[in-house]
Amino acid sequence: MGPQSFEEHIQHQFDSYCKKTLKLTARDCYRRIKRRAPGYGPRKLNMEDFNGEERNPQYRPTYGN
Repeated sequence: MGPQSFEEHIQHQFDSYCKKTLKLTARDCYRRIKRRAPGYGPRKLNMEDFNGEERNPQYRPTYGN
């Protein structure tokens, strides 16, 4: 392996490293953007969301009796 082919080999390794780094960084950025998107993650609830009788007439609470 001559000096020129060794330099080409090093250049290919560096190119591969850069491509992998950019690909993984882009993936992480897309994941962060997705986490901030509406509808992703915890949902804010109103007290109306806890009233099961309106949503399901057969609802019977299991507490207090």
